[in-house]
Amino acid sequence: MGANESLGHVLVRQKRYSEAIGHYNRALNAVGTTLTERDAELGRLYGDLAIAHHLMRDLDKAREFYKKAEKIFQLAYVSIGDGDSDEFVEIMKQDYMKALRNLLDYHLRAAQDAGAISEAEEIRKLMKSLPSK
Repeated sequence: MGANESLGHVLVRQKRYSEAIGHYNRALNAVGTTLTERDAELGRLYGDLAIAHHLMRDLDKAREFYKKAEKIFQLAYVSIGDGDSDEFVEIMKQDYMKALRNLLDYHLRAAQDAGAISEAEEIRKLMKSLPSK
């Protein structure tokens, strides 16, 4: 997973979005049966796919992947530590929330660019409902 994900990042920086998407998909296939919708790593991969599609101006596909990534980060946030509260868990929760906020920012831009007014409003509401810090 890591090698394909890293190569995908390099290709995005080189504006080779289609190739990057191929590597992100390979990374997903590598962990398809291992990670669940409660694993932030899976959310990160879907976020990578969303951003690559967004950069290609494939806004429908980007918005689809943003939604998947956001859902996974939300589930990962509430399930991390399963009731334990220690410093590590709190740091991870902050990291997950930061990643979710970043994805929501990008998703909002994609929805606005696509003219999806009601979707953009839903994203704004979700952003306001998230815990601060």
